[in-house]
Amino acid sequence: MKFAVYLVAESSVRLGSLTEFARIPEAVFEIPLLLLHTRGASAPHLSYDLLQMHGFNWAPHASDASGYAC
Repeated sequence: MKFAVYLVAESSVRLGSLTEFARIPEAVFEIPLLLLHTRGASAPHLSYDLLQMHGFNWAPHASDASGYAC
C-alpha cells in the first residue's frame, strides 16, 4: 500500500490518497476518509437506524428464504 500526501493544512489535516493495494491494485482511496475494517471481514455494529440514515433499506423478512431483504 502506498500513502501519498498532497497537502498538509495548518490544522494538520492531510489530503492525499491510498493506492497500490496488493489485492486491489486499481483502487484509489482519497483521504481523509472513513475506513471500517475488521480482522474477520465482518462489519462492525451497524444499527438499523444508522443504515437508514445512509440510504440502506435493509430489513429482515420472514418470507425471504435467506432471511434478508435488500
